[in-house]
Amino acid sequence: MTKQLMQKRRELTHGESDSVEYSILCKLTRGKVKKDVEQFKQERLLKAAEEVQTRLALVQD
Repeated sequence: MTKQLMQKRRELTHGESDSVEYSILCKLTRGKVKKDVEQFKQERLLKAAEEVQTRLALVQD
């Protein structure tokens, strides 16, 4: 979805574009990118926490 929004924004940049449509598309794209980054951070933190738990379990055995 994010890549599609970015592609559409690029197409509007190079062609004749309505500034309202472009600004709305930019806002949507920024929001989606922000959400994707937060999701990536959460997944990375969860993975790190799981690895720590696994290592602690191995040390305790």
